[in-house]
Amino acid sequence: MGARWLLFDHFMADMHKTYEKHCREYGERNTTIERIDSKGNYTPENCRWATRAEQAVNRSIVVRISHSGITDSLTGWGRRLGMKAKTIRKRLHWGFPLEVVLSKPRLPWREWLKVANSEPVQGWKRPAS
Repeated sequence: MGARWLLFDHFMADMHKTYEKHCREYGERNTTIERIDSKGNYTPENCRWATRAEQAVNRSIVVRISHSGITDSLTGWGRRLGMKAKTIRKRLHWGFPLEVVLSKPRLPWREWLKVANSEPVQGWKRPAS
């Protein structure tokens, strides 16, 4: 923790206005403090208020995927595409190229087998079992 914030009064002076603003927008129960650089100290320059959902995807274990100039978590891509993150994770595990994983609609398993067997993307090969 930064030396300045060893006294709560200093923390309050630095962060209270932004805390109130965040609470008005997202609610007190959905307002948490987050370090911008997780290796840095708790200082005014390195802290911000975040929602619980924002905190959840800002963890170091979260898988991020970049495609077409957009970088998001599996959960974020799922929301964008209207499918479960688990579906995207499975498609990646099965070895489908990213273009197929993120561009195809949600299909029943038998339909995915047809896609897999037809090799829809040039140069793509099914992974060895």
